[in-house]
Amino acid sequence: MTRMLLLALALVASPAVAQTVTGLTGMPAPADIVPPSEDTAGAIGSQSRYAREDHMHPRITRAANCTLNASGACSITWTLALAAVPTIVTTPVNPTAAQAFMCNTTSTPTTTTVAIKCWALQTTTLSLAIVTAGLNLVPATTAPAGTVVQVIAIPPTQ
Repeated sequence: MTRMLLLALALVASPAVAQTVTGLTGMPAPADIVPPSEDTAGAIGSQSRYAREDHMHPRITRAANCTLNASGACSITWTLALAAVPTIVTTPVNPTAAQAFMCNTTSTPTTTTVAIKCWALQTTTLSLAIVTAGLNLVPATTAPAGTVVQVIAIPPTQ
């Protein structure tokens, strides 16, 4: 009974004390801090506690900004490759919201790179004269150089 009481008190006091009281000095103690945020490379960790205190989970997505050149294009190279060819999501940063943009990949993304091309969408007032004259309407032009595009690469779910 005395040993059980000592063990209960030791468990409340400290995991290290509990190990000494029970004689289980070979058993690692549980982590007592929250692990740090994810890291793009991940890390095994070196602490000898359950769920090692300094472990990092590998990041499964990649995100970056790129700035469009004069032809409305940009590319990104990630330093750490993804496990599979990702799905790419692009979002032009348009702080004034004065003009809509559309972006797309210009080639098949790889696990380390993606090339983007963006267009600025235009509005045109149509009239019967324009339609009957057979004029070509161009709904988009090259997005202006300097436009920033947020690019997220998401691994496939299957």
